[in-house]
Amino acid sequence: MTSVLTEGLTSGSVDASLTEVDASTRDADQLRKGAVTVGPFSVFSLADHPDPEVPEPSLGTKDSDVPADFPTTSASDLDSILDMSSILGWNDLFDTGLGFANSTIDGAFCEDPLFLLPAVASEPGQFPGQSVSSTGIHTQADGQQPQTLAEMTDAEVLSYGQILLKNFKDVIIPTYSPLPMESKSPWEIMNCNAAVQTLADLTFLESSNVKYANKANLYGTLACSALAFDKDRSIAPEISVSKCQQIVEHSGSRAKQYLQQSLRTETTGHQKAKYKDQLMAINTLIALATQLDNQYDARCYLIDAERLLRLRGLEQKELSRRTRLLHHVYTWLRIVGESTFTIHDYTNPALLPQIEESLKRLDSGGHRASEDSNTPVTAHGQLDDFLRVDAQERESEPDCEEYKDRNIGIRDIHLADMRQWSETMYLQIYGIPETWLSMVSQTTRLANVIEVVNASDKEVSRSLNASLQRKSSRLESMVCSAASKATSSRGPRILHNSSSDSSVSRIVSASEAMLGAMNSALVIFFYRRIRNVHHWILQNHVNEVINNLKEFDAGIAQNPSYRSGTVGTVWPAFVAGCEAMTEASRGWLKDWLEKSLRRIPTAESQASIRIMCQVWRKRDAAMAAESADESGHKSKARSHKQADGRCSWVDVLREENQWPMLY
Repeated sequence: MTSVLTEGLTSGSVDASLTEVDASTRDADQLRKGAVTVGPFSVFSLADHPDPEVPEPSLGTKDSDVPADFPTTSASDLDSILDMSSILGWNDLFDTGLGFANSTIDGAFCEDPLFLLPAVASEPGQFPGQSVSSTGIHTQADGQQPQTLAEMTDAEVLSYGQILLKNFKDVIIPTYSPLPMESKSPWEIMNCNAAVQTLADLTFLESSNVKYANKANLYGTLACSALAFDKDRSIAPEISVSKCQQIVEHSGSRAKQYLQQSLRTETTGHQKAKYKDQLMAINTLIALATQLDNQYDARCYLIDAERLLRLRGLEQKELSRRTRLLHHVYTWLRIVGESTFTIHDYTNPALLPQIEESLKRLDSGGHRASEDSNTPVTAHGQLDDFLRVDAQERESEPDCEEYKDRNIGIRDIHLADMRQWSETMYLQIYGIPETWLSMVSQTTRLANVIEVVNASDKEVSRSLNASLQRKSSRLESMVCSAASKATSSRGPRILHNSSSDSSVSRIVSASEAMLGAMNSALVIFFYRRIRNVHHWILQNHVNEVINNLKEFDAGIAQNPSYRSGTVGTVWPAFVAGCEAMTEASRGWLKDWLEKSLRRIPTAESQASIRIMCQVWRKRDAAMAAESADESGHKSKARSHKQADGRCSWVDVLREENQWPMLY
């Protein structure tokens, strides 16, 4: 055995032998043949394992509601938790081969947040009234099949690349920002520029080594742009409606296929793509699914973005500025998206014990893993389901001057820590302070926990009730203080000042107006989700949102430099509109949302109008029925009508299993 081993290696030093083995691994032909072996029994063997073949997705739809090209276990599929070999249980799109050791296998079932996601988010057919094709394009709700489109080739789609990418930059990207900004959007700096480069590589440069992640970003961008062409014929009348639909169908299918291939084959190994490229591709697919109102795909991509970020992003010791830009984009999408995701399975019996156990650990001096700068990467492998409250239990309001250190700031991707971070980039990117997003995150989390407590049929401990009450009071103080400071700091409501640069003053004024609307809407959001007050109490805040949106419109109209797609976020209009009582306020907010639809048609605006009108109808019907009842006569029917009178957008979303994506 010794002689055989000696014959298989170079005679000489150990360094010479290792050099020989290393050189052999660089020979691709030997690797494919499995020829690099050392020892009599070939115990040491290097062989290149081919990447698994990924079948191309079908462009049509099957009889079932499940898209033909969906992975058998999706990003939010409950079956994924049965894989106990990793903390995250990733067996949907990812095939990384990484072995995150789980030291608590017995508790993995309850600890994995995928177990806590609702079934509605894991089954595409659960969102009512729609059937989704491979790209997310909806078929008719009545079962009628859409008109069959002729297939396009990649070359045909790429021939429209220049005009589509220009439209994406000029028209689509401005709609991704909640406020009008002078600085370039991360979507332009990252996604659009990368798509331009990939288009060049695939066409006149004829590059042969373009990564799947880059292709997914390009085709997703083309689909987003073509979808706007399809909905607004004034953008490019020379491109027919049928051609736009063909481009959307082909590009969307290609983007999904390439993203799946990238996550399977380019996450690790010698073919690994850049982390930024993969995250850009997922963000683009989130945008496309949102434009198509494909709630299932959007939910899956958001969760997959978090998985990728925890796997490849948080493990890095240093993050570049461009990587942090992408992280900030993801955080905005996730937090604002979660604020209107109210269809969790709050009756899950595993939730309440988990919440109580978490608070017990805090009372005994426990803390989050993310607060420890020396925490290993694998400790950050648990997904966030937004069903956990802030892990810091304070007896007083948090010190606004206290800052997170850099390591905590980078890892606090969902802003669960209320402390400030000196290196935050939200003001530069979106024009909003990080504290606003953090308060939305905290309100959403606390509201979800309160829903779990209210839905439980078990007796809740007094300590848990006391803890939730303290958290509610502190958060209420912070939300109201932030809105009050923002209002007082603005001073008189004017759209111009004495500055010589009138253009700058108008841009700042329009941005401040929208930020004021967002602050007032945050107050409404808190009192709806946490306190669940009667909507009459919120009318002053509704009027504040309307006044701010009027100022925003004036700032937009008086500045010709704003691009055609600039509409601002619809989040404050939706939150305020659902609470509006008078015909004047309802009519104005509905008109504002419809006007945003005319500027650039978006699924989120359509969904917000429909849900808002549904809330109004339920409340008005209940009030009319109550007025018609005879005085002093009560019945079960009347009690039910009174409950409808307190109906909110949260109730409507749960009844209809809907998720308005208002990011």
